[in-house]
Amino acid sequence: MLPVSPTTRPGLAELGETPRNLARSYRAGGEDAPMRIPWVTELDEAKRERFRGFGRGIVASLIAALDAEDAGRRTELLRSAEDACANYGRLAAGESLGASMTADVFLRFRRPFLDELASVARRREFDATSTSALIADANAALDDLMLATLRGWEAATLGSGRRPALPNP
Repeated sequence: MLPVSPTTRPGLAELGETPRNLARSYRAGGEDAPMRIPWVTELDEAKRERFRGFGRGIVASLIAALDAEDAGRRTELLRSAEDACANYGRLAAGESLGASMTADVFLRFRRPFLDELASVARRREFDATSTSALIADANAALDDLMLATLRGWEAATLGSGRRPALPNP
């Protein structure tokens, strides 16, 4: 009489949570985030759109990677997200953002992303094992993406001859 535990987590797309729908929900939850980041309001619309473009690519690739059953495809999608993150980091350096500010921007969008994944798991009634695996996979990927962002920032900063700004104590 007890339900059989699923052996694998249902795919997000299979449950109607396509990368586009999940990304839309994620973006809707973070709509006021730019207003909480002072330098964003100083950017003209074209520069904001460049940041948004990389952000959309990162989110779409990450969601698709989390849903990919094939390890090779997952790796390819994560590599695409890492490339977009490196470009995001280079763009941030080009706007004279320090490493800590670049990391802060990444972290401000990390939490809503994980919150949205947890919300999907609750709405779709994933079991504890599936939910844990989804969140662990997302955390591991986000760690790698954060490093890719900072590597892009470093490449742009060090390549320009500028020394990276030291964090304020």
